[in-house]
Amino acid sequence: MNSFDLIYEKITPKKVKLKQHKPVIISVPDINFTGDSLKFILERLKYLKNFKAIQLHVIFDLGKTNFSDKITFLLLDIIFYDLFKTTRWMLDLKINVELCLGAFNSGIKTTAFYRTLEKPGAEFDRNTFIKEFEKFVTTEDTYRRYVTRENLNKKVLYYQQLVQTLVPFFRKYMMTKTG
Repeated sequence: MNSFDLIYEKITPKKVKLKQHKPVIISVPDINFTGDSLKFILERLKYLKNFKAIQLHVIFDLGKTNFSDKITFLLLDIIFYDLFKTTRWMLDLKINVELCLGAFNSGIKTTAFYRTLEKPGAEFDRNTFIKEFEKFVTTEDTYRRYVTRENLNKKVLYYQQLVQTLVPFFRKYMMTKTG
């Protein structure tokens, strides 16, 4: 069990119809993507995790969704990463990424699913997604770095490298006191 599996602990699985040689489609019914939308997805994934070893084709149909807050799209990104790393499933994501760029922030541009699908005709590819997820990304107001326990345990210098990239990023937000 990886630590991400803890997210499923309090989730009650919802049965999903499996048809041979047909994709499983998880359509989120709400236009506003909230914590309830994540729960909706996780309930179905918990059921499907019983078939982790089977080669499933799972389509996430989010359509014209509008993310209600930053944590919802960050958690969705992590869910996709976990599925790509722990299953043999083929995943597809149907979403209008241009509509995701609401006025509340541009942070969605740093998600791996956005960066994987932002080019016209791009596919939701396992290798591309994993590469994008593990990539170090900074923007004017975003610092995103994939840090694993293994990296922290193996490399003593990793802490130093981490701090050396964090300090300049946060320096612009820190207020200095003058004597």
